[in-house]
Amino acid sequence: MEYIRPNLLGDLRAEADGTMLTQAFLETADYRTLIETSDRMVVVGRRGTGKSALALKLAGHWQGDAAVRIVRITPEEYHVIGSRPVIQSFGNTFSRVRAGARLAWRYALMMETADKMASQYSFSETKGYAEIEHRVRQWRGYGPYVPDRFQRLLIETSKEFDSAEERIGQLPILLDLTSVQKNLSDACAAAKTQVIFLIDKLDEGYEPDQVGIGFVDGLVQAAVDVKTRFSQIRPIVFLRDNILRAVQYHDQDYSRNIEGHVLRLHWDVDSLMNFATKRMSIAIGSKEQSAAVKVWNACTGPDLKGKAGFLECLQRTLYRPRDLLSLLNEAFYEAGKHNQKVIVRNNITSTARYISQNRLDDLRKEYSSIIPGL
Repeated sequence: MEYIRPNLLGDLRAEADGTMLTQAFLETADYRTLIETSDRMVVVGRRGTGKSALALKLAGHWQGDAAVRIVRITPEEYHVIGSRPVIQSFGNTFSRVRAGARLAWRYALMMETADKMASQYSFSETKGYAEIEHRVRQWRGYGPYVPDRFQRLLIETSKEFDSAEERIGQLPILLDLTSVQKNLSDACAAAKTQVIFLIDKLDEGYEPDQVGIGFVDGLVQAAVDVKTRFSQIRPIVFLRDNILRAVQYHDQDYSRNIEGHVLRLHWDVDSLMNFATKRMSIAIGSKEQSAAVKVWNACTGPDLKGKAGFLECLQRTLYRPRDLLSLLNEAFYEAGKHNQKVIVRNNITSTARYISQNRLDDLRKEYSSIIPGL
């Protein structure tokens, strides 16, 4: 067997590694939960636990279903940063920003639903759609992507009023939310199509202050609102753990409104071993579906054999898939430099020294605003 070339195991980040993701995606219990039930809509995990990979795989799963429309909302950094000055027109406190963002996002999700279902005859010919069609056309004119449209919506509505309190109070009237909701509900009842929102990368441009946290909480609350009001709309929001903890700290109604919708991504030793060895099997060109331990033993030296050897490697990580991939990719790179066909303990040890420092820096960046003692 030739040694595994560096980075042949791939990167967890879905967009950068679509081929390996498609071939080696591990259908975990969390993935099956999202496929088979609609109870959990806020998917939470630390950096590197596979949220974006999961979002991409879910999109692929539903893509071929004629009864499903997929809407992916993945803001770029400039979208979030550019929205901050406008969202601050609702005020600088968490509660006011959340209230304004919640109303605006609720409208945005309803408009995007109507836009995606408008091509369906049974939907577009209803009286309900006729009542909101002019709003849908206006929504489309705001830009090509949902973050662009949302930012333009905030700009247009913020012009109407002078004070933050007035903007928040008048926004439902200006957007005619009650009427839009009723008409959309009537139109959806005539259609047999489901719209699934996959909302990811909210950490791009995120600032852990009252404006940033309120903005994210407003989106999550809006997603809960539309899910409970429309059986045909299913938003799934992917959040980093530190962002949800900040929301939980500031939102007095977190346990009532959000907690029951949360799914925390969980990786144990067995699932991480299956995850790694599935990629190893592809990397070494194996055409057989061998047991995880067998694949691991084929790629490791005598001092790392078996599940105990894998656990020794895993203890050099934060039990996250991305950490494990980084460690193994670098270890195989070290082995390759010495013409080794398998990795041994020395490869893992030398690699873990500098990777562990990067992991520590990640933790500081994520949680320093929540745990100042760090």
